[in-house]
Amino acid sequence: MTETDAKKNKIRVLDLIRCSEYVSRAELAKKTRLSAPTITRIVDSLINNEKVVEEVGTGSSSGGRPPNLIRFSGADKYVLAIDLGTTHVDGIVANLNAEIRTEMRIPTFVESGYEEVIARTSLLIHDLVDRSGIPSSKILGIGMAVAGLVDRQRRVIEYSPDFGWHDADIIADLRKTVPFPIVFDNVTRVMAIGELHFGLGRTSDTFVCINVGYGIGAGVISEGKPFFGARGMSGEFGHIVVDPFSDARCMCGNKGCLEALA
Repeated sequence: MTETDAKKNKIRVLDLIRCSEYVSRAELAKKTRLSAPTITRIVDSLINNEKVVEEVGTGSSSGGRPPNLIRFSGADKYVLAIDLGTTHVDGIVANLNAEIRTEMRIPTFVESGYEEVIARTSLLIHDLVDRSGIPSSKILGIGMAVAGLVDRQRRVIEYSPDFGWHDADIIADLRKTVPFPIVFDNVTRVMAIGELHFGLGRTSDTFVCINVGYGIGAGVISEGKPFFGARGMSGEFGHIVVDPFSDARCMCGNKGCLEALA
């Protein structure tokens, strides 16, 4: 088994535990079709190393030894969430149970330029940590939502019409002053993933989340997973030209885009 396969298995097992009130190792093996030793190794790591799973006692048994039950434990591990928007940068500190500890908002000032926006975002991150009073050792990382076309392979914002950015490597630039791991994606896809785990996704695992704000976009969830498309840019229907004869110019440079007309 490759390191990538092992990581995927751990993520899969952790997600099953997180979505269950409690579960046994035997149930995890049955649902994932992984071997019992593999499940034991993954669960032990999640309990002893990552410390995001805990034992909760024994369950009932129809015969044989009662199973040990485990559950997700996210109350004492934290993440930062940053919404890097065109008008405001919003930030929160929350634990892995989605309980918010601290939140802040500052103006983006897009007109000040890329470097200044990144500097202000970095300052917001540090202020969030300071105000929360949470030790850095308990913060696992930062998740960001950004308006723009995200190249997932290169992990850059290939183009953001709203910001006017091209090939913006926000991870590399933020990591100069921010010590935590950072992941980011298109803002509307992040909204759809949030809906998947905490909203509509509880009753439907295939849907489209449409974001109508400063711009227009969509996040597509198919069979419980985000749909990225060939280059990770699915859902950008706001830049489809719906009236080729229109004089309404979009921030992307084209005329007659849905976003420009709306």
